[in-house]
Amino acid sequence: MNGYNGKFEMVNPREVVIDPRYQRQKKNALIQQIAQSPSWEAFGVPTCFRRSNGMLYVADGQQRIAGLLQSEKPPKLIPVIVFDIQDVKEEAEVFSRINEWRKSLQPLEKHRAKIVSGDPPTLAIERAVVGVGFTIDNAQGTRGADSRTIQAVSALGNIYNRIGEEGLSQTLTVIRDTWPDDGTALGAPMLKGVAELIEEQGENYSRTKLTTALKKSQPHKILRKAEELKYKFGGTKATNVRLAFQDQCGLKLPNYMKPKQPAKSPAKATA
Repeated sequence: MNGYNGKFEMVNPREVVIDPRYQRQKKNALIQQIAQSPSWEAFGVPTCFRRSNGMLYVADGQQRIAGLLQSEKPPKLIPVIVFDIQDVKEEAEVFSRINEWRKSLQPLEKHRAKIVSGDPPTLAIERAVVGVGFTIDNAQGTRGADSRTIQAVSALGNIYNRIGEEGLSQTLTVIRDTWPDDGTALGAPMLKGVAELIEEQGENYSRTKLTTALKKSQPHKILRKAEELKYKFGGTKATNVRLAFQDQCGLKLPNYMKPKQPAKSPAKATA
């Protein structure tokens, strides 16, 4: 870990602190399962950071420690590996690396950790989202749900990589202005689909014209049409969503997406 030297220690689990700015949310079902049948072989050795204030913050093992503390006879001491780290930014960077190397870190969890660590692309994504009036959280992006909360973090990253912070901001603005109360529009297919429309229009992009066209339909109808096209003709989800925009909103395909016409046979010479 780039020069960080961990030390094995036995510590009081009640003194281990969780920093909610980058840590995972508690998984109550898992905690209860651990509490009901705790075992050292399953517990292993959690990883903690010791900050300059002398307090221990858990990096890996939050659910295990919480479960052990809720067990019938919680131990007075637990084994941990401790890394001495001076600031929370450095801590969040190491937390991200631990979870990327050793286990699957959910996109939302990774996003939160990278905000704390000051990762420039992540900060740009957060800036675009908040600037348009949305938030990134766990809420389900379905119709009738919270129409201001985005769960599709990976889709936001994909859009940012393709068309940058301004492009992401425009994508979210179009969605907000077109379907202000429909959480279905905040799912990955719609987010990436609208971003693709903006990208393909390039210098000819007009937010007013695009919003007017999209208002001819609704996200659930566009997605349903995309599913119909997939069922009939196959193809990728992205292609079918783009075809659905043409069918539902009159947004014609760009030339590079139009199917090529078969070449005409040369006319036979007459005698």
